[in-house]
Amino acid sequence: MLALGDYTATEVIYQGEKSLVYRGHRKRDSLPVVIKTLSAQYSQSQQVARLRHEYELIRDLDHEGVVKPLALLRHQDRWMLVLEDFAGTSLRNILAGQRLDLPTCLRIGLLLSQHLDGLHGHGILHRDIKPGNIIINLSSGQLKITDFSLATRFGANPAGTEEVHRLEGTLAYLSPEQTGRMNRSLDYRSDYYSLGVVLYEMLVGWPPFQSDDPLALIHAHIARTPSSPHRLNPAIPRPLSLIVMKLLAKMAEDRYQSGPGLRRDLERVRAGRAAADFSPGQDDLAERFRIPERLYGRERELAQLLGAFEAVADGGLACLLVHGHSGVGKSALIGELHKPVVARRGFFCTGKFEQFQRHTPYSALAAAFSHLLRQILTASEAELAVWSRLLRDALGEDAALVQEVVPELEHILGPRVAASPTEDHTDNRFPQAIRRFLQVFSQADHPLVVFIDDLQWADPATLALWQRLVLEQDLGHLLLIGAYRDNEVGLSHPLMLLIQALEQAGVSFQRLPLGSLDETHLQQLLSDTLHSTRVAELARVLFQKTRGNPFFVNQALHTLHERQLLRFRHDLGEWNWDQAEIRELAISDSVVELMTARIRALAREARRAMQLAACIGNRFDLRTLAIILQVSPLEAMERLRPALEEGLLLALGERVDLQDGWLGHDRYRFLHDRVQQAAYALLEPPRRAALHLKMARLLLANLNQSERDERLFEILDNANLGRELVTAPDERLQLARLNLDAAQRARSATAYPAALQYARTGLAYLG
Repeated sequence: MLALGDYTATEVIYQGEKSLVYRGHRKRDSLPVVIKTLSAQYSQSQQVARLRHEYELIRDLDHEGVVKPLALLRHQDRWMLVLEDFAGTSLRNILAGQRLDLPTCLRIGLLLSQHLDGLHGHGILHRDIKPGNIIINLSSGQLKITDFSLATRFGANPAGTEEVHRLEGTLAYLSPEQTGRMNRSLDYRSDYYSLGVVLYEMLVGWPPFQSDDPLALIHAHIARTPSSPHRLNPAIPRPLSLIVMKLLAKMAEDRYQSGPGLRRDLERVRAGRAAADFSPGQDDLAERFRIPERLYGRERELAQLLGAFEAVADGGLACLLVHGHSGVGKSALIGELHKPVVARRGFFCTGKFEQFQRHTPYSALAAAFSHLLRQILTASEAELAVWSRLLRDALGEDAALVQEVVPELEHILGPRVAASPTEDHTDNRFPQAIRRFLQVFSQADHPLVVFIDDLQWADPATLALWQRLVLEQDLGHLLLIGAYRDNEVGLSHPLMLLIQALEQAGVSFQRLPLGSLDETHLQQLLSDTLHSTRVAELARVLFQKTRGNPFFVNQALHTLHERQLLRFRHDLGEWNWDQAEIRELAISDSVVELMTARIRALAREARRAMQLAACIGNRFDLRTLAIILQVSPLEAMERLRPALEEGLLLALGERVDLQDGWLGHDRYRFLHDRVQQAAYALLEPPRRAALHLKMARLLLANLNQSERDERLFEILDNANLGRELVTAPDERLQLARLNLDAAQRARSATAYPAALQYARTGLAYLG
């Protein structure tokens, strides 16, 4: 027995590296309880935040299918989460000791479906459904779900996207989209996939995919089809096997769309009413509004993209330029490379240029390389040691040059040391260092894809480096992909001049133009969204209003749904709309105006947070926004919540302790550049310069010296926009010095146009 404050622990029912779970009782009334504690060495803020998150998320939830939390408290040096005890045991322990009969498997499947339905109805996505988190009392037949440490809330729109380098959950039970390699957002159907894995394991005796290699498991989830349960065990009814395989569909749109639809099929099997020609999901009503995240009308372009990757995976260097208007789906198309990259055990990294920050040299490349290194940093210590050795050997003394652009390299190589000057410092060292950096990661056993978005806003130094990398042709297993808006670049644009130079040099590179959807493709999208074949006229109306631009189409559909012009009729069991009403509706012919209207509809504080976030960039971190809002990170997250629930923002990065054990995401991005543009447009033009200057001042005041050095270009890009408003001599001198520092750093990285710009600005401050 172990005394834990007001509670007594009588037995250990789970012991892991980070936590212990006891069965015990409350001293004052002998109430049976389960006590989840953190090991002393893991009572860190991040782990405490997970306990608090779990407690706060479900403590007021009135749901019979959830193990209820009773208290969250601290005893000496340990935090404890006290939960109800209904004398259950985990499905994991049950399966370890016995094979369940078919009726029991069906009963568990029905209860799980019912309880998940309840959770989803409260806007909660569990994200870690597995046998260890399913508690069953075999005597009473009660079943409850536990461990909500990874659970999230979701609103009317998907919950966001997972990042490739960060996996949360138990790998054997993760949905394909939860791996971050599917180019898809998360919603309630992710839990259905995990439920399918649990059912498969109960019926067959093991999960659909097993491996000690994490990448092999990830690839299996996104690309391999497991053997059907009834083929492995003929005693399993074929209809039940088909139900499980539908739950395990790779695409969320191909799984069950509702709990009632799943339960009706399970009840048919239990009652023996499933016919020989049984087809799962016939009564599954898709009553939640979800636009499929499939690609429509992109078969030829996708084949070209995949062909380019397979070519470099076998050796060589390729350059691919994808171009089209804003919103045609350039990023969505390129995101389809995640699956083949995983199959080849390769790396995919991405960065984008910012519309309002065009002077920072190499900003998108720096973001892409940082993205790449964050994937490496999740490796074991032994693997990190190997990467460190490879990078040291490749970069030598020039490591400091790369660290100037990619600060994350310090986590692998240690603190940066100033680069030693040589006669070759100006033109060759930095490009050659970047080339050798890329060579470390682009190898036969792990090819590399570098995707840079919005090249129409690229700085000249990046374009020059891009040209040099392509011309040298001594890199292998590397695919360089650039995307740009072809309607925003004229013949004299630096990007067009780069393309002309490559053509004149005889360099082989591919152009991949993307256009809007035609009416046929729009009909397919509407048919899949509304589960109806009566969409031809609606497609015609929407095509006239959006001209087939995919992003515009999606936002117009959301607007129609929000205004109840697309509505699910439960009495008819189908989606319904008034053709004439939609035809007469005044949907703006500008996607920016449409997004502006959606942002204006937000509460004042949420709208203000969106405006300031737009000044930071398409991607922004919560701490920076909190500094600019002059609130705590937790308050900043709360102000963003309405925009997140509306799908205007997406959460990125890992969940961290924001404040006193409160868990939240540390980074976010706008749904699209057009959303950022709309938020920025809501700022009154006369006030923009003053706001950018205020942002720079707040960052200078709140960041330490190391952070200021790392974010120097970002700070100056804001400060220099408000240069005319700086009157104090001391501040003008400070900003002149910072511009000199930026000019020197840009020059050392051969970013000469940027260096000249910062030098001229610094002189202007001096007068």
